[in-house]
Amino acid sequence: SVAKIKSALPHVKVASEMLDGYAEQMISQAAQDFKADLIVMGSHGRTGLQQFLMGSVSHAVLRSSSVPVRIVRQSGLASRQNYGVLIAMNVWEHWEDTIDHALQFPWAEYTRFKCVTVLSNEHRYMCMDPTEVASQMAAKHEELRLKAANILEAAVARINRCVGSEQASYKILEGDAPGQIIAEAQEWPADLIIIGSHGRNLMERVFVGSVSEAVASHVHCAVEIIRTTKKAAKLRAITAIDGVQSL
Repeated sequence: SVAKIKSALPHVKVASEMLDGYAEQMISQAAQDFKADLIVMGSHGRTGLQQFLMGSVSHAVLRSSSVPVRIVRQSGLASRQNYGVLIAMNVWEHWEDTIDHALQFPWAEYTRFKCVTVLSNEHRYMCMDPTEVASQMAAKHEELRLKAANILEAAVARINRCVGSEQASYKILEGDAPGQIIAEAQEWPADLIIIGSHGRNLMERVFVGSVSEAVASHVHCAVEIIRTTKKAAKLRAITAIDGVQSL
């Protein structure tokens, strides 16, 4: 694997190390010691009861890491000429962090970008509300939609300025956030999803859930989860290779 990376990226310094211990702990510690800006991991994509009972190294690292984690699956390897990056944004807070992170990478020419956000559509099902209340909710929803569109337009304009082309677009989705993001990634289609995470603690994840973890668990392309805090501009990566312990 080291030889393959060196062959593909001859200008990059590459080193390897065999670690002994619990995989998730050793990977997180290695990333901290290396001062990594990105952890890249493979995953077999366990879901549901299987993941709950046996755990997942990639998801354990995701929960404990303070740096971005990219989870790559065999089915998520890009085969198209125009690599597609879907950027899932929470437009109400820290959305700049997600764009900042995406623009750190030296993307290949003709890479496609699509910025998306998901709005709730619960107002459509409030059939028991008086007409006046329903009208107010619909008006509020439209106001939020316009604000979201303005932010997405700003994000797209910034990406297009940085990559030097008109390769970025945006779309506002409505409904269940994980489901909508996964469906859009499949339909568009995306080779990589970049999504922010607030880093909820264990109890919040159990009872509230996490959009980023739900997407990472069920989507078939690669997913990169970032913490919604500022990152260093210089990018290094530590790659966790599936060896002794399966992910």
